[in-house]
Amino acid sequence: MASSRHSAASWKAWMSLTRSRKKKWTARHPSAAWRSSKRRSIRRMVKLLLRAVLAFSALPASAAEPRWLRAASPDFEIFSSASESDTRRTLQQFDRAKGFLEHDMRRGVRRQPGPVRVVLFGSNKEYNEYRFKTFTVAYSAHITGRDYVVLGGAADDVFSTAVHEYIHLLMQDAGPRLPPWFSEGIAELYSTLKPAGDKAVVGAPPPARVQALGREKWVPLSEILSADHDSPYYNQTAMAGSLYNQGWALVHMLEFNPRYGPRFAQFMEIVEQGTPSRKAFEIVYGKPLETIERDLKAYLRRGYFATRMAFAQPQSANAAAVEPASMFDVNLALLDLASRLGKTAETRAGLERLMRENPRRPEPHVTLGYLLVRNNREEEAFHSFETAVNLGSRDAQMLWDYGRLAAATEPVQAMRVLKLLLADQPSRADARLELAEIQMSRGGATDAVVTLEPVQEVAPGDAHRLYQILTIAHLELGNRRIALGHARRWFKSAQDHSQRTNASRILHSLEDAGK
Repeated sequence: MASSRHSAASWKAWMSLTRSRKKKWTARHPSAAWRSSKRRSIRRMVKLLLRAVLAFSALPASAAEPRWLRAASPDFEIFSSASESDTRRTLQQFDRAKGFLEHDMRRGVRRQPGPVRVVLFGSNKEYNEYRFKTFTVAYSAHITGRDYVVLGGAADDVFSTAVHEYIHLLMQDAGPRLPPWFSEGIAELYSTLKPAGDKAVVGAPPPARVQALGREKWVPLSEILSADHDSPYYNQTAMAGSLYNQGWALVHMLEFNPRYGPRFAQFMEIVEQGTPSRKAFEIVYGKPLETIERDLKAYLRRGYFATRMAFAQPQSANAAAVEPASMFDVNLALLDLASRLGKTAETRAGLERLMRENPRRPEPHVTLGYLLVRNNREEEAFHSFETAVNLGSRDAQMLWDYGRLAAATEPVQAMRVLKLLLADQPSRADARLELAEIQMSRGGATDAVVTLEPVQEVAPGDAHRLYQILTIAHLELGNRRIALGHARRWFKSAQDHSQRTNASRILHSLEDAGK
């Protein structure tokens, strides 16, 4: 024990002597002491940095930058910062929704020119930067020639809103003609779609809608049906609930009630054609609006809402590939969303950064072109679109938009891009009409006839354009007999007084010349 104490005392004495010697040495050699201290500080700093790097690399992806994934099917492309399972499930839900809607709605569903791009955010913090309105959990938009659905998460309530927005995309060709009560009622009805194996169920009443209908003051149907897109019943939060609630209830009755359901498709068709709602009820159901309203109130009092099941097998298999996304493509999609929110300077700077990063990719030039068009800088937009085309872009929507925009001021470029579009999509009657009109404006009657020769069928609203071009082209070529036949079709397909007047003048002139 004494030896131990002696050893401890000797150690303390030696350490004291060492410290004393170090102090004296430091006093005699200050610069060397400073260098030694600096080396120790550097070693400590390196150790701290290594620990920080190791700790950061051990963090999950959500604690650092979000990890972006991609999944795709023929109808959808998803960029997702959510989990792999949520990404796959979201793709399957959209595919089921598309399959169900095509089977169940049968008509009114348009074919998109390309896959809908879905952006799925993994957290509210990420979504908030691109949120369209403060209260929206999902929204749809048509940006840079592409349809987008943006989701703030993968929860069931978010997906219901996403389906609601997706319905609007599917029906947007008829959108301007659909009254708000009908378009929102249809979208709300189908937003209740729930997968059930290889089928899906639609029609379950949204609890919030039913509760609001029982609690809030009833708005006369005459006001709901006459509300347009500028009405406070569509735009003001305090009043819009009535349109959404009663619109959903009315569509549900028309779709599921045995007295109304069998003729709902006919009703939907004439409403899409622009027939006023009140008149459509009288034509299809033979009932005045007052009777429809009494039936609706009785339908709601009954409190029973039927559902329907239909086939909805997704095209994407359960093992749909989910893979790391290209950050170039992710950033391009996020810049699309930023441009939609009016972040012009930020979007342009981001696009120019992507152009420097990969000068051979045409997509940033396409996006920049649309951004410039929205800011009324068409000449610069044409340059961006032309650069995209020269880099190899054959984006059908961009070629179509560029061709129409350039028709008046840059007809040669317009004809070139419309021909590129038709090389990929030769059955596009609308593109053939647009190209033929430009050719006629430049004295190319023969070219216009050749362009229109493959056209077998056009939309009812375009028939008068087709026969007008053919009539005038054959007149210029001296083919009066052929021109007379087209002039008669032109007059027959005219849709307003001005069109009938022009067609009638040419028709009578040709008939008189043939006498």
